[in-house]
This record gives sequence, C-alpha cells and structure tokens, in this order.
Amino acid sequence: MARQRSISVKSLKLDLNNFRALPQASEIDEVRILYYSAPEWFEGLLFSIAKDGYSSLESIGVLEQNGKYIVLEGNRRVSIFKILLGIYSYEQLSLKMSKRAQDAIESITAQWKQENSKIPCIIFRENEESLLREIVRRTHGIDNKAARKTWESISKARESRDLQGNAEPELDLIEAILKRSARHSAEQEKSWLSNIKFSLFQEIAREISKRIKIPVEDLRDRYVAKDLRPHTIDVLEKLVVEIGMKRLKFNDIRREQGHFYTTLNLEEENTALGYQYIQSPAVATITRSTEHTAPPISDTATEVHTKPDSTEAPVSTSTSTTYAIPTKTKATKKDTSPMPGSVRHCGILISNLNVSNFPDSKDKLKILQKEMKLVNTDETPNALASLFRNILDLTFSEYCAKRNLNLSKNTLLDKIVAAHTHILNVAQDRKSLERDLTQPFAALTDQHSCISTAALNVIVHRKASVASPGDLRLGIHRVMPLLKAIGL
Repeated sequence: MARQRSISVKSLKLDLNNFRALPQASEIDEVRILYYSAPEWFEGLLFSIAKDGYSSLESIGVLEQNGKYIVLEGNRRVSIFKILLGIYSYEQLSLKMSKRAQDAIESITAQWKQENSKIPCIIFRENEESLLREIVRRTHGIDNKAARKTWESISKARESRDLQGNAEPELDLIEAILKRSARHSAEQEKSWLSNIKFSLFQEIAREISKRIKIPVEDLRDRYVAKDLRPHTIDVLEKLVVEIGMKRLKFNDIRREQGHFYTTLNLEEENTALGYQYIQSPAVATITRSTEHTAPPISDTATEVHTKPDSTEAPVSTSTSTTYAIPTKTKATKKDTSPMPGSVRHCGILISNLNVSNFPDSKDKLKILQKEMKLVNTDETPNALASLFRNILDLTFSEYCAKRNLNLSKNTLLDKIVAAHTHILNVAQDRKSLERDLTQPFAALTDQHSCISTAALNVIVHRKASVASPGDLRLGIHRVMPLLKAIGL
C-alpha cells in the first residue's frame, strides 16, 4: 500500500521516460526538455515555489524501484527544486531563462534551502506502478501556469503508444520529421516534440495519406527512407513548421471543401518500395486566407532553409500568406541506390564497417563482419541480431576503455550512453552533431526500438524473432551515424 513521507530532493530521480517528451539520456537532458517544452509554465511554477516553498498539500508521486525513488508525478516540480537548491544551475543546464527567473533563483536563501531540502512524497512499490500511473492520468488538466500543466495531445498520443501499445502512426511521422528536417532549430524541435498542435497534424496527415494513396501507417518509414516525392517531403516538413509556429489552424484546412489540400499540389505516390525520385529546382506557391491573426511567413524566419541553387517565391506581405513549396516533379526509377532496409543495402553497410579502428577487437570484428555478410537475414533474423549485438558490444567496450570513461554499470546500454556523451563533449560543433545523433542514439537506447539493446537481448534469447527482418535491417541503417562517430 502507498505510504507518505518526506524524501531528500537529491535522492529523487527524474523519470527519463516521461511521456511529455522523448526518452532522455540523463537528468540534465530531462530538465532541459521540461523547460523548453513550455518555458513560461516552467518559470511560472518556479516563481511560485521560490516565493512560498513547497505546499504540503501536493505530494510527489514516486515509484520505489531497486532502491531508487523515481518520480512519475511531479517531474517539473522536482526539476525546479533541483535548480533552486543548487543541485543543477541554469548555466549548467544551458537554459535561456528570463532575467526575472534568474533573479528568483539567486534570491534563494540558506534558510529556504534547509526548509525545502526534503519534500513530501507518496511512495508506491514496484508492484503498484499501474495504480500510480492511473493516478497520474487523473491529476492533469488544470489550466494554470503555476499548476500542473495539462497534457498536450502529442503527450497523450505518446503515452498511448509507448505505454498502452496502441498504434499512433501520425505520432511516428511527426517525430521523424522533427528529428530529421532542417527547417527548424534545435530549440524548436525540443519545444514542438512536447507542445505542437498534434491533433491538427493528425487530420492533415490522414488527408494527405488519402490523396497520395499511401497508408498513413507507412508514411513514417517512407519519409525516413526518402521514398516519397521530394515535393511531398517538402510539403510535410513545411506544414509541420506552420503548425509549430501556430500560423496554421483548423479553420484554414477545413474551409472551402478541401481547397487547402488542392493547393498543396500533391500527386499519387508510387506504391512500390524503393522508388526513387529526382528533385526539380522549380518552385510553386500555395496561398491561404489570413482572416485570423496568423503572421505571414518572414523571408528571414529561422525555419526557412533553401539550397543555394534553388529559388524561393517571394513572400507576400498583403492579406495572404505564401508557402514556398517545390513544384511537382516527374518520377524516375533509379536502380543504383538500394533501398534502406533491403538485403543489398544492409550488406553494403556491413561491408563498409571500419573494423581497423578497433585494434584490440579487430580479429573478432572481422569474423563477425564476414558472418553478417553470409547470413540469410530473411530466414534467420535472430542470427543477424545476435551478430550485430556482438559488434556493438566489442566496439563500444573498446571505445570506452581506450578513453577511460566512467561506467555506472558494465552493460552495453551504459557503454553506449557513455560513448555518446563523450562524443558530444569533445565535438567542435556540439549542436549540429547532437542533432545528427539524436535518432541513432534513440534507436539504440529506446526500449521500444526494434534495434535497441533491450530488444536485441530479447531477440537473441528467443526462438522466434520479435521484429521483422526488414525492421532489423532498417534499424541497422538508422544507427550507422553513431557507429561512424565512434570510428566504426
């Protein structure tokens, strides 16, 4: 049965799988994502706690697991306490806080810290996790910046997919776009992953799916593999920016009996996988009425990126907003580039592994590399998973050992996390590299990924594979940027 007592803030561990955002590698990353998902809410609550301390009427929901206290309800509040108590500084967290918030943090006295070093928590045992999560669901919805923040539609969809196992294909698609598109900043990505108007994107994605004759369930993988017309990809990416910037609303897409979708100039896609398209430099424009107060797209906006050899249509400053989107292009088959996830493409990736950069494991890696090239991945996907896991273990172990990286445990997951952190810490352009490695890192560490360390462990020890051969091959393709970063 749940029990209540005060626990030191230092002993409380933030939930790194918080459904408000994607899984995070560390508490620092978790605090950052909680801040950037809604800075005004975060600071509003910070002012309230800094002024009045913690209210004993609101307890933190904690899961006691393996001797640790993991916060499942109240991560935003605990994050703020960790900042106010000096456990983390806003400089260390790289938070661009307002001057008022910085002043509030610096005004915290020693007496305040002593009085608030422990906060009341309701502690649930590991076998009571489902009860605690049910309580969490019931406690959200008060529309007040100093209260618990209402779950956005994207957070609800993520909880539905990741915890309840429901299919959320539109969520898979928008997460892929936000992680891969170059049309928005890293800060916008973090914010929109938590608070974008997901219900609006859902409606648009479903209608686009009908018009291009591709099931919405397949759009994410087709987008990642660039197995869509360049025009379709550009439309999807720019619409996400319009939604994120709050310049596109339901009224805009629902008026005039589908006129909005007609202006997108979408064509039916080829249903055959691996169909390649060639980009045309020509550009068309799409206009919509701005009866609402949505501002026009600025030609200096951060989300607009064009290649040097392309031309953007001029942006209107009158009573209409212009979307600069490349025109439709003719499709051309291209056999020289194998489809990511195909047997041929996977074979090329394996052949290109640079095992010579790992002298201590070189001989073993060469044998594994040879075996992976010979294995029939369609008939024995478990063999592919087992061989690939051994390669991961050897390479990340040697990478960490050569650099004397500290490991809390000696698991493959810990080695991957430590190597990823080290790579970013020594990078000259951390922001750019962090963006490039976000998806590969998530693919290896997110327990829901078919290529994660947890999934590989399950596959290796089961007679029947839990992932299709194509998914495994595509997963190997996705993690390659991280493997290249460690020298493989």
